[in-house]
Amino acid sequence: MKKSILLYIVLATVITIQTPIYGKTIYNLETDSFDNKQKLTKLNDWMRTDYIGNGVTKGRGIPGMWNYAFSQIPVEGKIYVSSKSGSKYIKTVSVNNKIDTAFYNDSESQMLILPPGSSRADQVIEKSDEYALYTPGGEMTNKVTGINTDGSAELTIEATTGGVFLELTRLLDNNDLPENNSLDTNFTFKGVKSALDVSLGLYLNHNTGGGAYSAMPKAYYYTTTDTTVDMSNYIAPNKTSLYLKQDNVNILVGDAWDPSLYFKSATDRDGKSLSYNQLTNINDKVDTSKPGTYQVFYQNGISSEEGSVERILTVTVLPKLTLIVPTSNDFGSYKLGTATPILPWNHNNSIWVENNSNDGWNLTASLSGGTDGLENYVMNSGRLLKDNNLIAHSVSSGKINISDDWSVNKGLYIDYSNAKELRKDKAVLSWSLTPSTKGISE
Repeated sequence: MKKSILLYIVLATVITIQTPIYGKTIYNLETDSFDNKQKLTKLNDWMRTDYIGNGVTKGRGIPGMWNYAFSQIPVEGKIYVSSKSGSKYIKTVSVNNKIDTAFYNDSESQMLILPPGSSRADQVIEKSDEYALYTPGGEMTNKVTGINTDGSAELTIEATTGGVFLELTRLLDNNDLPENNSLDTNFTFKGVKSALDVSLGLYLNHNTGGGAYSAMPKAYYYTTTDTTVDMSNYIAPNKTSLYLKQDNVNILVGDAWDPSLYFKSATDRDGKSLSYNQLTNINDKVDTSKPGTYQVFYQNGISSEEGSVERILTVTVLPKLTLIVPTSNDFGSYKLGTATPILPWNHNNSIWVENNSNDGWNLTASLSGGTDGLENYVMNSGRLLKDNNLIAHSVSSGKINISDDWSVNKGLYIDYSNAKELRKDKAVLSWSLTPSTKGISE
């Protein structure tokens, strides 16, 4: 069985009428058609060219309004730009978006759309507020991108009722020292918009009244133009710097340690000089009670933020005196009754003293735990070691090879001249290196 169904299809167009939140209509002064187009053209020209308002108001016209909008440092603070190309910054900021009563009725020369004749009526702007970047109901918004004068940076400004957003990108490197980092903050934007919230009046015989004309209803009137804006209160080069006097330092065990002595200079992001105590952080764990190598971290700026600077000082804590001796020394052998009873120190087993201080030092030695009678054969520069235990002394700093010039009758050696029987000797030679009472300066 087959059944037929008759379908009715109705095509309809849905028309959505958007009513601004504040119930305002917005007109383009340049393109919208009005009966009094000549007056709108006059107002349009004023909006596109006026900058200072002849000293009467804060801004006036798009050039004046946009520069007034960015004329104070925002509560959110500036964007501080590093010197590296490709650096990008995004920030929400507050602006001076509105001038209350940009026109007002006691300033004839500023309020007229067209200067009328003295005896005939004409329309005037009796009162008007001016909005630089956006209107409260979102009837006018802006999204423009500009390049600064020297082409080193690009700035996008997006302004809606949700906020004003800045996106800055540095296009060229700045190769100056950090404290001399610079950025041209004059940006030229094309097609920016500002609007007037207009109330009309009647001009007659140099007086204003409350009459309104349907040809120019109370509404927002806007136009577009190109303008250059000084963004120096919103954007600045980051001049944070930090310098140390040196990268490496050697100190001695027991010396006083002060990391501030190696700080040279620093500047904050505005280029203002900082003292050592104004640095963000010093991470110092140097222990001068024992030898070792340490790193001291100096921080200028918050480490999680771009543009902060960290410097590292490597600190080596040295012992004042260092003695290097061999673990053993073999004097060799002597055949009893032959003509060579003296056994000198083995020159392959050098003895070193390193003095890092300005003090002198004494090196002594003594025997212990040796073969019975050995102390009668161990000599030190012509005398028995037990009677002359001072091996060397010096008032010089640096590293010295004590045993370098030891030979027969000099330094440590064995003298078996008085030996009457075969011997096999072994002992422990103990060394002692101590500062002397005389220093180099004495």
